[in-house]
Amino acid sequence: MDNGYIAGTAKEFIDKLNRMKDQLSAFSGETDTRRDEVFMALNNFANASKKVIPQIEGDQSNIQKAMLAAVDELNDSIDVWNKHVELNKKGTKFMKEHEKSLMIMIFGAVKSGKSSLGNFIAGKIFLEANFDNAYKHLEPTKFGTIDVKRSTGGLQTDDKGNQWFSEGVLDTTGNIQFFTLAGMRWIDSPGTGAIAKDTDKQDGRTMDQMVKEYIPYTDMCIFLQNSGEPGLQEDMQFIKLLDKENQTALVVISKSDEPDEDEDEDGNIITCWRAKTADARKDQEEYVLSQIKETCPEVSANKYAVLPISTYLAQQGINYNDEEAYKSSNLDKLMQIIGDKASEDVIAFKERKPKININAFITGILHGSDNEICVDTLVEKFNGIKKNIDGCKAKLEKKRSSIKRNVEREVELIIKKNLRLWGKEVEENRTKLTDTEISKRIIKLVMPVLSQSLNEAIGNVIESYREQTIMPMALEISGGGLQKKVKKIEHTYDNVYYEERDPDGFFEHVASFFGKTYYARRVKQEKVSETIDMGSNINEFVEKVLPTIKNVLESHIDENIDRIKDTYFAPQEQYVESMQVQLQNLRDKLESFKYAL
Repeated sequence: MDNGYIAGTAKEFIDKLNRMKDQLSAFSGETDTRRDEVFMALNNFANASKKVIPQIEGDQSNIQKAMLAAVDELNDSIDVWNKHVELNKKGTKFMKEHEKSLMIMIFGAVKSGKSSLGNFIAGKIFLEANFDNAYKHLEPTKFGTIDVKRSTGGLQTDDKGNQWFSEGVLDTTGNIQFFTLAGMRWIDSPGTGAIAKDTDKQDGRTMDQMVKEYIPYTDMCIFLQNSGEPGLQEDMQFIKLLDKENQTALVVISKSDEPDEDEDEDGNIITCWRAKTADARKDQEEYVLSQIKETCPEVSANKYAVLPISTYLAQQGINYNDEEAYKSSNLDKLMQIIGDKASEDVIAFKERKPKININAFITGILHGSDNEICVDTLVEKFNGIKKNIDGCKAKLEKKRSSIKRNVEREVELIIKKNLRLWGKEVEENRTKLTDTEISKRIIKLVMPVLSQSLNEAIGNVIESYREQTIMPMALEISGGGLQKKVKKIEHTYDNVYYEERDPDGFFEHVASFFGKTYYARRVKQEKVSETIDMGSNINEFVEKVLPTIKNVLESHIDENIDRIKDTYFAPQEQYVESMQVQLQNLRDKLESFKYAL
């Protein structure tokens, strides 16, 4: 069969990559200070937040426990953001180092065929072809390593001195490695889900984490899934990551072929390979898309195209000049997709990529994904604390009447009892207690009881309540004081007495001459008073001053409840409000750094 189609696809592919190389040769992405401003905003937030962290000691209420949990989450978020910043700096450097190439990163599970596909795109099979093609007119493809984690399973050199990705080895690739083909840089990565080895570089990263570090900073991703198990649940985490990073990606189902039996020229049964049927391929495509929809409902399934391929069939097509086998591999379509990406305005694409990356970085800080700590979760956490505080205040307000009633009843009983005792004191000692003295005595008597009763009552409302100091009570009664009570009774009587008088008439004068004395009877009304002991004035005094005491007591309890309601949660409220303001400021600032794309 004529090999013109196969060679033609290679030529078209290489021509597009060469044109892209020419376009990118003079490209240099400008350093954007906006990324530094984003990092500075995060650093300033971290420093400011540490200055307002409250100190909490002793027993902790649910609110205080929630606040401490929020502080821990805040500190954790700052640590996570700092790590993201360092990864972003590393990724930015990576983009700068590879800015003159269109970076295509391939990733997927262990043994999904990444190395085989990479070697095919690099031209390994075309160079071995028995017909002329564009690959044979290129300089040898240059391979290299970017990030080393495993010393085995990396690059290998053939007997002609050409380097290729290692294929068919027992050990999986553990490095970020690449080759450059004209204007394209193909980035190979460790197999996801790879088991760590004792000989791996101990840098704190798993193979999956290593892959995730580079996905945001390449220009395009090919997500390879094995046809034997496409759409696995563990694969969906990478779909979420691609979407989060707004990354251009193509989902490729590898090894989309199956064995078939045929007869050779001698009539012997032989096993050969053919493409899976169109229906089988379509079913797998639809299954992968349904898995994306089911596990990642926020991701539009239309965002990612799915392409089944068979590197083996493409190799067979080239080796045996079998155009049908080559076409059934769909590698021609994959090369066309990559070539079309190279044919786009690659300069504009490369200029746009860092902006997309900054926007995705900011979106991750603000909104996160997969339960990541982000500004949204912190805002929700602090809003929850504020809601709990408001709930406690509302509960205290709802219980205000019963608290007042119970405390007033207890305190009034004590006041009445002691007023009676003070009345007896006055009666027995025949002393007087002034209003001022009684006011002082009541305050001294009431304050300890009031403090205990009020704190206990509020403690029944607020969990793990810490006793508060009650404000001193001001009391000025006006009842005339406590004093001895007496009753004064007056009597009127006639006092008869006689007094000497002058003689009256002739005979009295004669008799007076001879010494006789005459008297006149007089009557004078006299008054006398008598004081009767009536005890003390306690009853009248209590009746007069108790309403005043009740009013003062009620107002005093209200004032203390108001003060406790306003001040007890003040440290937590101040901290929460401070963090809410800081988080809103951070949100506004980061949003302002986003590019309008």
